[in-house]
Amino acid sequence: MGYKQKRNRRKYSEYYKWARKQLKKDGKIIQKKIRPKNGREKFYYATYPLILDVFKKEKNNHLIKYALVYSWMPRIPILEKRVKDFNEKCQKILDAIDKIRDKLEMHKKEFEEAFKKLKRLLNGSDIAASKFLHFQYPTAFPMWDTKMKKWLKGKGSKTYWEFVTESRAAIKETNFDMKRSEWSSMRVLEQLVWRSR
Repeated sequence: MGYKQKRNRRKYSEYYKWARKQLKKDGKIIQKKIRPKNGREKFYYATYPLILDVFKKEKNNHLIKYALVYSWMPRIPILEKRVKDFNEKCQKILDAIDKIRDKLEMHKKEFEEAFKKLKRLLNGSDIAASKFLHFQYPTAFPMWDTKMKKWLKGKGSKTYWEFVTESRAAIKETNFDMKRSEWSSMRVLEQLVWRSR
């Protein structure tokens, strides 16, 4: 006599359901929602492709990347290590993330350890760490800020790992792709979250 094997299915949060609903909307509606509305947003929109370009070109100069991340933040970063030590430590963390980034769902503990180390290195800010990861891997990691974290927590997505994995799942399930956009699907979804907070 056979038996039904239970699927090991993850229970997704309200955020995941919200994200799927948003990504199923028409591209023109989404474009309108994420259009810049003030001078600060225009700065982000104008500098976004420039920062991505620097992250691609400056493979081992993590200090310049750190400075660019903080150009999007209200604080000034602190450098507690020598530049060489900073670059080496940052590279070691990125190498660890690189090994698991495509299979993140199965490597929660390893990712959270690496994220914690990156946060510590980047002035103790998980917001800076999320931005750094996004610019390093724009299709794999979203950015978040304090207000987004609070909004996401209300929707059941409490950690950065949950936000990342649920965002990836929503994009994959809906086959979302913003055609004719310089932005990755992850960036578009993150902006929809940012607008909703």
